[in-house]
Amino acid sequence: MSVPHTLTARPHRPLPPDVVAELRDAAVMRRAAALVDIDIDELPITFSPHHGGERLAATRTAAELLLARLELLLPCPDCAGTDQRLDCAQELGTLEARLAAAAARAQFALASLLRHPDLYAA
Repeated sequence: MSVPHTLTARPHRPLPPDVVAELRDAAVMRRAAALVDIDIDELPITFSPHHGGERLAATRTAAELLLARLELLLPCPDCAGTDQRLDCAQELGTLEARLAAAAARAQFALASLLRHPDLYAA
């Protein structure tokens, strides 16, 4: 997946709230991964049961890992002590909520797949 440089550039510059709200789940995960210095480019991120249980489990695990690491990041070392610190805290809070929701969606899709594998057979 090609990710715009503004999502992964360092040092961190907070994105406007409306931009963060419009990001797809995969972009939210990539943004969070860049903030905590984890490379997730090779992970098979998906939220569809049609892509299989392994990919859904990897997506859920990645979202949970990023959420845990992002919680440890606060306050952001790039923005602490700057005029951007409040915007940064707002963005990180939004990313945390979006990661928790992404993990829940992946878990729901995985549960659906496990309960009804015949519905998602290729």
